[in-house]
Amino acid sequence: MPDNIWEEIASHLAIYTTAGTALMGFVILMWKKVIKPTIDVYSNWKLALEKIEKIFFEVTPNGGTSIKDAIRRIELETALSRERFKAMYAESTAAVFEANTEGQFIWVNRTFCRLTERSPDQLLGSGWHNAICPKYKEDSICEWDKSIKENREMSGHVTEFITSQGQCIEIMCSSYKMRDYRGNTIGFIGICRPLGPKHESCQTT
Repeated sequence: MPDNIWEEIASHLAIYTTAGTALMGFVILMWKKVIKPTIDVYSNWKLALEKIEKIFFEVTPNGGTSIKDAIRRIELETALSRERFKAMYAESTAAVFEANTEGQFIWVNRTFCRLTERSPDQLLGSGWHNAICPKYKEDSICEWDKSIKENREMSGHVTEFITSQGQCIEIMCSSYKMRDYRGNTIGFIGICRPLGPKHESCQTT
C-alpha cells in the first residue's frame, strides 16, 4: 500500500464532503426559494378557487337558500312594508311624509296635500318649503336641515302650514329615523299634527 494512500483517501473524502455539503445547500436553497413557494402558491390558488366556487354558489339563485335569494326576499319584504305603510297613513289625521337621507321629500300622504292645498308634485323634493308660513319658513327649514346634517330625529317642532289661498294652520312636527339591518340611517318619516283650525292671520310672500 502506498505511503500516501491515506492522504489520498482523506483528500477524496474532503472533496466528497464539500460536494455533498454544496449539494445539500443547493437542495435546501431550491426548497426555500422555489419548491416551497410553488407549493404554497398552488395551495392558496386551490383554496381561492374553492372559496370562489362557494361564493358563486351563494350568490346564484337556487330556489331559496342562497344569499341572492335571501336578498331578494328582503327587498320584496321591504317594498311591501313600504306600501303597507303608505296605505295605513294615506288617510291619517296627521300630515305624514317620507324623506331621504338628504332631507328631500319623496312621499307625502293625502292629509299633507289637503292641509296645504297642494299636490304631491308641488311638495316633493324641496317643494314643501312653499307650504310653510313665511314668518316660520326660515326657522323651520333651518331646523330640518340641521337635524338632517346631524343625523338626528326632530321632536315637537312647532310651525305653520300655509295654503295656496293664504290660510294658515299651526302644526307640530316630529321626525323619526328609518334604519337598515346594520343600524344605518336610510331615511326619515315625519309626522305633522294640526294644533288648531285654519286662520287668516298670515300673508303669502
